[in-house]
Amino acid sequence: MSRLLVLLAVILSAVPAAQAQTTFVSGDIGAAVVGPPFVSLSEGSLGVTSRAGVGLEWERVQLEFDAGVLAPADFDLSLGALLVTSVDGSFIFREPDKDVRPYLGGGLDFVFLLSEDLFFGLPWAHLTAGIDTKISDRSSVYVEGRTYGLESQVSLGTKFRF
Repeated sequence: MSRLLVLLAVILSAVPAAQAQTTFVSGDIGAAVVGPPFVSLSEGSLGVTSRAGVGLEWERVQLEFDAGVLAPADFDLSLGALLVTSVDGSFIFREPDKDVRPYLGGGLDFVFLLSEDLFFGLPWAHLTAGIDTKISDRSSVYVEGRTYGLESQVSLGTKFRF
């Protein structure tokens, strides 16, 4: 994971800063349901998620590189966990000077299953919907929902812009 973060830092440092309005770092924590709609809720499982990212924001578009972990809600890691690396893009429905900014988007992922007996990765994709609420000129709080098909999550996070 540290190699991925170094790679993302190199990629973002190569992008001319004058082209984007802001650069940001983000982090969130949330809850997830694994299974529905393909498996009934009674056969699915609950999980906790955490994600950290770095991105660029223009007036109405944001691009983010992030990495997250999905673990079972009881933190029994013997069952395994998912490491998800993503490239996300979102359309923001309001101008940067607005206090509340809803957005829709999606992304491409590479999902790694980590367990005692198994390790493999596969490409995936997700859809995103969220609301970003301004706290100050440099920070905001957001609520975001994502669906990966077999897993849906809701998270609460923060962004710091510089």
